[in-house]
Amino acid sequence: MSAFATIFNRNFVSTWSAPIWIFVALLQPFFWVFVFGQLFKPVPVVHRGQVFDYLSYFGPGILAATTVFGALWAGIGFGMDRKSGMLSRFRLACKSDGTILAAYVLQSLSGVLAQAGVVFLLIGYLGAGLNWSMGSLFQAFCCVTLLAFTISALSHLLVVVIPDEMALIHINGFVSLPLLFLSSVLFPISDSPGWLRTLAQANPLHHAAEILRVVLIDGYDSTHLSAYVALLGVSGALLFGLAAFLFKRQKIA
Repeated sequence: MSAFATIFNRNFVSTWSAPIWIFVALLQPFFWVFVFGQLFKPVPVVHRGQVFDYLSYFGPGILAATTVFGALWAGIGFGMDRKSGMLSRFRLACKSDGTILAAYVLQSLSGVLAQAGVVFLLIGYLGAGLNWSMGSLFQAFCCVTLLAFTISALSHLLVVVIPDEMALIHINGFVSLPLLFLSSVLFPISDSPGWLRTLAQANPLHHAAEILRVVLIDGYDSTHLSAYVALLGVSGALLFGLAAFLFKRQKIA
């Protein structure tokens, strides 16, 4: 078995053998979808002259939010293994630091995609009026995977740069609410103050929500879809490359 497969399998088993993690990770989408989805369900959403029922507008947004917030925590395990000395053992068994990092980043996608799958099932069960064709679902899956990879690479980069993984916990707690409310996840921002719309343009969660709405809502404005997806892909590659470069230069006791 290759070093990549060994590290990937070890992390996969470690993650999915923790019942409390499974409970919390899969319960969180229920909270988001049922609380916000049902609370604002009677409210129609007007966006650029188009009217949507709230659940159809909210569904892709909360799918993006679940993916981003789940992937932001992906680097915690990497930091804990660095502190425990496990990364040093992996380095002895695997000569490529990039391979080690790739195994951690790609394994983290399993949990994020599981959460995204729960969101899909919930919004479908509640009757969201989305495009449920196989083509749209496949495109949504690819977008969610790309988004999860990009944010997971960012999370691992932060852990590589910041010695203490506890700092990442504080950073995640600090940025989560601003990311959510400075985006179009819950409501359109087209009628918001100019300063808020400006900040939203720098918010990856806002763009992720818009990408998924283009894919899943028939007739949604697709003007910037190609640019959004290209930016997401390039960002993911650059973040992972930088994380791998810095990790290679880093000495671990």
